[in-house]
Amino acid sequence: MLETTMIHRVHNAIATHPERNALFVDGCFYTYRELGEYVSATRKELMALGVKRGDFVGILVGRDFQSYIFILSLLSLGAAYVPLNKKNPADRTAMILKESNVGLVLSGKPDAMLADVAQLLTGSVTVVVMEKMAKDGEAWMVEDLVETEFAYLIFTSGSTGVPKGVPIKYSNLNAFFHYFLESEKYHFDKDDRFLQMFELTFDPSVMAFFMPLCIGACCYIVPEKGVAYINIAKLLRDHELTVAVMVPSVIAYLERFMKELNLEKLKYSFFCGEGLPERITEKWSHCVPNGEIVNIYGPTEATIVCTEYTWLPEVSADEAFNGIVPIGNPMAAVDTYVVDESGKCVGQGEKGELCLGGPQVFDAYWENEEKTTSAFFTVIDGEKTQRVYRTGDICFVNHAGHLIYCGRLDSQVKIDGYRIELGDIESHARDFLDKYAVSVLAIKNKNTETELHLFVENLGLLADELQAYLAEKLPLYMCPKHIHDLDVMPINSSGKMDRKSLRQLVEGEA
Repeated sequence: MLETTMIHRVHNAIATHPERNALFVDGCFYTYRELGEYVSATRKELMALGVKRGDFVGILVGRDFQSYIFILSLLSLGAAYVPLNKKNPADRTAMILKESNVGLVLSGKPDAMLADVAQLLTGSVTVVVMEKMAKDGEAWMVEDLVETEFAYLIFTSGSTGVPKGVPIKYSNLNAFFHYFLESEKYHFDKDDRFLQMFELTFDPSVMAFFMPLCIGACCYIVPEKGVAYINIAKLLRDHELTVAVMVPSVIAYLERFMKELNLEKLKYSFFCGEGLPERITEKWSHCVPNGEIVNIYGPTEATIVCTEYTWLPEVSADEAFNGIVPIGNPMAAVDTYVVDESGKCVGQGEKGELCLGGPQVFDAYWENEEKTTSAFFTVIDGEKTQRVYRTGDICFVNHAGHLIYCGRLDSQVKIDGYRIELGDIESHARDFLDKYAVSVLAIKNKNTETELHLFVENLGLLADELQAYLAEKLPLYMCPKHIHDLDVMPINSSGKMDRKSLRQLVEGEA
């Protein structure tokens, strides 16, 4: 039995720090005592609905207080949560519910999309709306849990159009939280104030939400209304937050305000989800004069993040590859391997696919043996043999022993027989423009010929100059044939640059 899972830690914090602030949501603070009272009442309602240990329950998640109470209440019962994005079309949500065999969906408000889902899955899904949350002062307990039980099931995009379910067990999460909360690497305490900017369908939210609640600290949730990056800047500044986990796109949008932004209280500035450009990191470092900037990397399949690299002004610029900060070294419960196409480990400096093993890595995709088989293989490294997960990310180990991220296997394209890494082109465009919001895609035209499209936010009158610069720096076959000037670069629900929308923009014009 486990007594140190993240939900046990939260339960202990509620008992130990009842009068401390736990959550800041929509302009209101909630203490740990209040958090416990809401969880106690909601837990009873869920039990009355028949929710029991081992069940998977859907939650239509948002940045509302109810979503967080639902998660805590389900975990306290030993049930797992399946977060559903309210921005998804009904067909996709119905597909996720069908794939995960979820029979109950919770929502804090009535939702038209959920009504459509209920019609699509007539008789197999019950939607329960809990608009008004009750409070109950009675003591409640957390179920005894075993490592093989699941905490959540998150669905990520699948190449076939069918979402892939990634079930994460308590064994995976325990390895993650043990490293961040009990190793000597980081020092968090109950006086810290954490930023939570992520959609709950994106697993860095687990880190941003549960980390503070595990230690009696306060979690500040970015409101839904308004401009996201402005809301983030206001929370960081006005509430003097000390820990922030963000995607690099946030500081790209904040770049114009960086001269006025002084976040002296920020101790740790973590970045994940996308490649972290060194140039904008250097600018950000002046906003966080007392903070440690850490680039953390990891797919959902490896439980939130699994490698780390601390940015240092004196060395990181030289270590950057295509202008992107290294992803560093594996955390304690992760083993990393860089392998060639045959699955053999390559030497230092040689590029290959990054593969991951160890307690943080999940076991299998949800009820998808074919996808699981293709995602795992056994690596042989000297006398060591290990089952590992193929990330699809191209990496190499540099002279300092740090993992360098070079891009995705699927972002390597061939044009006229030449192999091209799109990140190389993006790096040169960023150098010329001195801005982050740049993306390159390879898209087939009507004649099925692959052409390079460069997308830039607020390019203005610099298209000709940019084209000329790239022609000086790159071989002809790497120069984009099309340059698109966008008012605003699209961002997806995970806060990352939305390359799918960019592709649809071009294909819609064809």
